[in-house]
Amino acid sequence: MKLKGINPIEQHIEKAVVGVTGLVFLGVIAQQFLTQPNQVTVGSTSLPPERAFEPVKQAADTLKGRMESQSPELASGFDAAGADLKKEFDRLVSGGIAPRRSVGGFGPSIALGGGGAIKASDSIYAELSLPAPATAIAASYWSTIASEEVRNTPVLAAILPKEQPYDHAFVSVESSFSAKSLVDSLMSDPDGAGPVEPMPQGWWREGLEVVTVEVERSQAGSDGVWSDPQMVPPMLGRTLFITSWSDSVKTTADMQTFTVQAKERSAEILRPAFYKTIASRAWEPPSKMAAMTAAKIDVNELAQKQAKLESEKKKLEEKKAELAKLPAAPAREQPAPRDPNRPGERPTPPAQPPQPRDTAAPQRNRLNNEIRAIEQEISRLEADIVRLSAVEGGDSAASASGESLLSSDSIRFWVHDATAQPGEKYRYRLRVGVNNPLFGRGALLKEEQKKAADTSVIRGPWSEWSDPVEVDRSEYYFVTSVTPANELGEARASVELFKFYLGYYRKQTAGMNIGDPLVGDIQLPKALAAAGAAAPAPEPAAPAVPPPPAGRENPPGSTPAPAVPEPAAPAAIDFDVPDRIRVATNVLLLDVAQVPGLSGAPVFAAILRDSNGRIEVKSGEGGRESSLYRRLDLSAKAGESAAAARP
Repeated sequence: MKLKGINPIEQHIEKAVVGVTGLVFLGVIAQQFLTQPNQVTVGSTSLPPERAFEPVKQAADTLKGRMESQSPELASGFDAAGADLKKEFDRLVSGGIAPRRSVGGFGPSIALGGGGAIKASDSIYAELSLPAPATAIAASYWSTIASEEVRNTPVLAAILPKEQPYDHAFVSVESSFSAKSLVDSLMSDPDGAGPVEPMPQGWWREGLEVVTVEVERSQAGSDGVWSDPQMVPPMLGRTLFITSWSDSVKTTADMQTFTVQAKERSAEILRPAFYKTIASRAWEPPSKMAAMTAAKIDVNELAQKQAKLESEKKKLEEKKAELAKLPAAPAREQPAPRDPNRPGERPTPPAQPPQPRDTAAPQRNRLNNEIRAIEQEISRLEADIVRLSAVEGGDSAASASGESLLSSDSIRFWVHDATAQPGEKYRYRLRVGVNNPLFGRGALLKEEQKKAADTSVIRGPWSEWSDPVEVDRSEYYFVTSVTPANELGEARASVELFKFYLGYYRKQTAGMNIGDPLVGDIQLPKALAAAGAAAPAPEPAAPAVPPPPAGRENPPGSTPAPAVPEPAAPAAIDFDVPDRIRVATNVLLLDVAQVPGLSGAPVFAAILRDSNGRIEVKSGEGGRESSLYRRLDLSAKAGESAAAARP
C-alpha cells in the first residue's frame, strides 16, 4: 500500500542517522590506531606520554656518571690553583697545630649565658667548696619487716630473726644543707682583686648533683666515753649509686652520663625509702620525730589514737549494719483533724484496727544511742589527731626523682642504720659528695691546680654530731608493787612485762616470788591472731583526707574542719600468729626489803639480779610515771587498737 503524506526523507531519516554515527565511530577507531594524536614536548622533542620520562632518565644517568668518574674533567684554570692549595695544605699538617702545648685564648673573653667568662688557661679557678650540713637529727625505731622484703633481699636474713615476725631495731639520721649558699659561692669572686677567679659557669651550671650521702656513728662506752667514728654500712639489699659511679666514671664523658643518672635517681640517693613493714606504725623522718618530742607529743600516742579512730569507724559500720537489719518501726496513728466550726471539740476518730506492737523498739533505741556515742568519740579522736599532727617537721614522702641540686634552696637527706644494737647509745654525723666540675679538665688548669682535676667526687665537711640516741631494747619490765611476807603468803613482787612483737610493744602483768626468775606469757589480741595467713596486701597508699561521716558534712558557709591524717592501711600478715608469746629473762628476785622511798618514808622494794649479774633495787614508786613506761604503754595500747581495726 502506498504511503500518503510522507516524503522520502522522513521515511529514511533514521537510516541516515545510524549511518553517520557508524562513520564517526570508524573514524575515531582509525585515528587511535593509524595516527599519534597525543604528544608531550620535553625540551625540544615531542614524545608520546608513555616515553615522557626517558630524557630525564638519560640526563640523570649522565650526571651520575660524571660524579662517579675517577678522573673528572676539571674546570679551566683550576690546575694551577689546585697545585698551590695542595702545597699549602701539606705544609700546615706537617707542623704543629699550635706553637705551645696549651692553647691560648682565642681573642677576647666570651661571656656564656651571662655568667663567668672562660679565660686563658693560665687562670687560677676557685675550687668547689660544699657548705657544712645542719646538725644531724637521729631517731630510733622498732619495726617489723615484711616477708616480701626478705624474699626479695635474702641478705636481710643476716640481721633479722630466723622466723617471722621479722622484728628489728633501726636508727634513721637526717640533715640538710643550703644549695643556695653553694650557688652563691660558685658565683662570687673568692678573693676580690686577687688572682683566683670564679669557676666558669659552663662547667657546673647544668651538671652538679649529689652522688653520695655518707654517715658516721660513734658509740658510748660504759664509762660514757665516745668511741672513734665508724662509717655506717649501707642498707642491706640496696645498691649505692656511688658504687657504680666509682667503678665506671673514668673520663669527663663518663661523669656527664652518670651525673644525668644522679639527677634521675636523686630521691634514691638523698632520701632512700624505708623497708616495707607489716603491722607497724608508719615511719616518720627524724625531723618530724624531733618536732613532736619538742611539742611533748609521743608518736605512740598519735599512733594509738589513729588506730583507735579506725577501730571506732569499724564499730560504727557494724552498728549501722545491725540497725539496718531490724524491722522498720510501724507508722504512728495520726490524730483526726479538728473541725473549724467547732474549735473546742475534737471529733471522734474512726475506729482503727489494732496497731502491731513494735517489739524491736528497745533494740533500735539502744543501737541509736550507741551510734551517737560512737560518732561523738570519732569527733573527739579526730580533733585529738589534728592537734597531735599539727607539728611542723619533715614530710615522710620523698620527692620524685629528677630533682636537681641547684633547683632548690635547701636539700634534705637521710640514711637508715640497720646495724645499731638494742640497748646501746649512739651519735651520728652526715656529709654529702657531689661530682667535681674540674674532673678531666686538667689540660685547662695551671700546673699547680691540675691535681684538683684528678678526683671525680668532692665530699663536703661533716655535720655536727647529733644528740645521743638510745636504741630501745626488745624487752622491758617494771616493778609495779612489792608485798612483804605476811599471813596471806610469801613475799612477792608484781611486774609488768613489755616485749616488742609484730609492730608494737605487747604488755602483760606477771608475779614473782623470792627465788623465781622473771618469766611470763603475754596474751596477744585475738584480732591479731585472726589476721594471720592473710593474702598479701598492696603497697600502703599515701595518707589521704577521708570524707566526713554521713550526716556530719560542713554546713553551707561554715569553715571546713582540718583534715584528719590517717595511717597507712595495715599490710598483710602472712604467717600464723600465736595466741600468746613467752617472755623468759635471767632476772631473778632475790629478796624483798624496806628501803627509803621517794618521800623519805620507808617502802618495800624488790632486790633483783639482772641478766648481767648486777644487783638492782626497784620499788613500785615512780615506775609508771617514767617517760619510758608511758611510751611503751602507749605503744601497747596502739597495738591493741590497730589489731581491732584490721579488716
